[in-house]
Amino acid sequence: INMDSRSVLSGIGFGGALPGDEKRYLSEYGKAVLDSMNSTAHAKHSMPELLSWITQTRFGTQFQSQRIGLGEVQDWVRDSHHISSENHNFSVIATRAEIGNREVVSWTQPMMQQNDSELFGFISQKHSGALHFLAHLQSEPGLSSKGEIGPTVQCCPNHRLIGEAPGCRHFLDMFLSASKSDIRVDSMQSEEGGRFYQEDNRNMVIEIDPSVRLEAPETFRWVTLHQLQELGRHSNYLNIQARSLISLLDLGLNQ
Repeated sequence: INMDSRSVLSGIGFGGALPGDEKRYLSEYGKAVLDSMNSTAHAKHSMPELLSWITQTRFGTQFQSQRIGLGEVQDWVRDSHHISSENHNFSVIATRAEIGNREVVSWTQPMMQQNDSELFGFISQKHSGALHFLAHLQSEPGLSSKGEIGPTVQCCPNHRLIGEAPGCRHFLDMFLSASKSDIRVDSMQSEEGGRFYQEDNRNMVIEIDPSVRLEAPETFRWVTLHQLQELGRHSNYLNIQARSLISLLDLGLNQ
């Protein structure tokens, strides 16, 4: 299922769609996911509280961008086929494409080539009986909104700059050391092929015991699946990594 389809599927809510006697066919986690999609799920934070948090964080984020010449760009090396840097997890490559079933059958274009696969992951945990997901409000270069809700972890495990992301190393270790019984989703998914060259990333959802107390920085919040989907109905609130993970939450999981 390509990236665009996963994004669309993430907005479909099934909360309350199954009669009670049909829920017996779901795993316990499947039932928790279904209940978390319901608007009646007891959320740790109300939607007005979440929107206020998002707005305040966005207004408190200051950054500037400007155009510069390629000759001024530092730490990047260019040859006849690549523009690359040891400090980033991607290169810009030159490609030539030939496809017989398009109005233009041949062209050249730049594409982004990833050096190492990244990991996108949600930590899930029950709070007051309702399944919640630890969401991260993060700024990314190029965002007009200054910040969007993403998964708990969105990084490259092998990249040396990983420590710069708040809380990322601690949360990443939880995914990499998770036992099989705690993993709810674990699959490799491809990104959009018109811009990213053969890019596949690992998508994970893990569940931790409700008794575990997890300390998270200010840019993280526990949210229900219903709240994530509500944010996804509006522009520039939910990033593509979060939407892709939501679409992978199979209600029929057997774990």
